Order: sequence, then structure tokens, then C-alpha cells
Amino acid sequence: MIFQPDAVTLIRDKRKTQTRRPVKHNREFGYEMPGRYLPDRVYSVQPGRGKRAVCQLTVTEVRKERLGDITLDDIRREGFKFPGEFWQRWEQLHRHANHETVVWVISFVLGDQRDAPRLLRAGEPSVPICARCHRGLADHDYVTGTRINACPHCGLARPTERDDDHGYTTQPSLAITGEAEALTDHQLALYTNEARVRDRQRAGKPVEASVQRMQAELEQLRQHVGNGSVTAKRIAAIERLLHNMKAAA
Repeated sequence: MIFQPDAVTLIRDKRKTQTRRPVKHNREFGYEMPGRYLPDRVYSVQPGRGKRAVCQLTVTEVRKERLGDITLDDIRREGFKFPGEFWQRWEQLHRHANHETVVWVISFVLGDQRDAPRLLRAGEPSVPICARCHRGLADHDYVTGTRINACPHCGLARPTERDDDHGYTTQPSLAITGEAEALTDHQLALYTNEARVRDRQRAGKPVEASVQRMQAELEQLRQHVGNGSVTAKRIAAIERLLHNMKAAA
């Protein structure tokens, strides 16, 4: 799977876990070409066409949607902090930023995660080791607060991180005895999204009840004014506003 070099850096730092690719159409036959990438498959990550692969990723989900349907959460998973940054990059890569463009949304996790156990590590997390000078690498520079992406002693790029670097392990012998397998990043993302949907649904119910009460009160008020009066027109405007609020909820 080919990415821009800066996107590869974000992937290796686990700050990019999603990408979007335009859906391709067969001009001769007029149908959509199937996506190249499938869930539960492992792909090599290349920092440009023809470049040597630098890491692997496991695709966890593939779906199709309008480009304009991207959410703020998805923009963060794409590796951007703000929507404007995402749209600017998309336009640079594809020469347009049409919200109606249909895209494949590909979610993934770093590394080969096919059936690999993810267990809580019994000891302290391991420290990435420089392959050239064999010294341990801290996550951040304690003076500047910036992330260390290369060995400060020899300049070699930071090795690809593993679960072992973050308190997890795939080796049962190194795990806490009796602890269940930890949830994957994909599972955590699914549960988080489900919780947000439930919260939005719960928040919508009080709004709907309030709108219904206000509509009933407005109907009683309308009975005491003439249809052509200024007050009646204002009541109608408020009712339209309440209708839009109810639909949005």
C-alpha cells in the first residue's frame, strides 16, 4: 500500500489509522471496480511508488461513502488535527476536493495483527533499541518535549514500534498470569463509536420532548390570534424552527 512519506511517519507512530482512496469506475462497462484492499489482510507500506516497504499494516475495515461524509474523528484517524488540513492535502493529491466523490474508507492497525494475542505485559515496557549503536531510545526529548524519531547518537531512524513498547506483549510467557487478552485498537474504536451513537440518541430524546411541548403551547396560542396577524406569522416561523430542531435531534 503506497503512502506519501510523511503519512508513513504518522502510520509508524500510530497517529494515522485510516486512509481514503477514490472508487474507480470502468469507463467501458460502466461499473465500479472492486477495492484492492480487504479486511484481515496484511499489506506492506511503501513511502512512494517503487520504494522499499518500511513496515506492515493490517486492514480492519473497508467501507464506501461520500468524501464529504468524513467526520472529525475520521479526520483525526487520517492523521490531521483540523478539517482544513485534510481538505488541503486531498486537493494536493487529487487536484480537487469534491464532497460528492465516492471513496473507499480503509481502516487499519500497524503491524501484522492477524490472530496475534495482545496481552498485558508483566514487566516494564521494553525500550526500542537502535539497530546501529544498540542504545535505548526514549519516546520524547525531556527538554523540548518533541518526539524522538531518530537515534540522537548516530541519526538512524527510529525502529517500528511494537505492542511490547507500550506495555503489551504477544508472548504469553511475558504476560501477567491469569489476565484476559486485551482489546485491539480496532475493537476499542468500535466500542467508542457505539457509545457515542448511544449518547447522541439519549441526548435527542429530551430535545424531542421539549419541542413537542412547545409546539402544543404554540397551537393553543394560535387559537387566540387571527391567521393574518403579525403574531400568527411569528408563531409559524417558530414552528418551522422547532420542526428543524426536531429533525436535527
